[in-house]
Amino acid sequence: MASNSKIEWTIATWNPVTGCTKISLGCQNCYAERMAKRLKAMHNPSYKNCFKVTCHNRMLELPLKWKKPRMIFVNSMSDLFHKDVPLDFIKKVFDVMKKADWHIYQILTKRSAPNSRPVEEKWVNSINDYCLTSRIAFFFKQWGGINKKKTGRMLNGRIWNEMPDKFKKKNRN
Repeated sequence: MASNSKIEWTIATWNPVTGCTKISLGCQNCYAERMAKRLKAMHNPSYKNCFKVTCHNRMLELPLKWKKPRMIFVNSMSDLFHKDVPLDFIKKVFDVMKKADWHIYQILTKRSAPNSRPVEEKWVNSINDYCLTSRIAFFFKQWGGINKKKTGRMLNGRIWNEMPDKFKKKNRN
């Protein structure tokens, strides 16, 4: 499944892998599993196995077809580094990202469902400090927890919306 996205920090999603395995209480309310069930019921071919980890060779070259630079959320419906995803397939995904280097790729953890556990501030500050020191763009999506809109996106007195310069420059026209 690939689509334009309404998520403020991305433009498109690319799911060469779908599915995951619940490994902790943090996985109890997984948004991706809920969505996979819905997509299977709609007969989407990428979700015929519902939420079982599945690699989709037919989806691999999709970013090569997108000529305009995009901020791409990789595997919004899975975990690319899941133990059931073969290393060879992960390498193929990274090969495509290298070939289609006009895009920016984001590979994130899955935490964004109702009743998910909140993130710890020290984790976010550690990542933010590293990004600042290394001159890497930092985007803080949310604190998580039961009411994400209430907990908000503020970190150390500011909203962090940084994007890589490469993406900003290519999309100015």
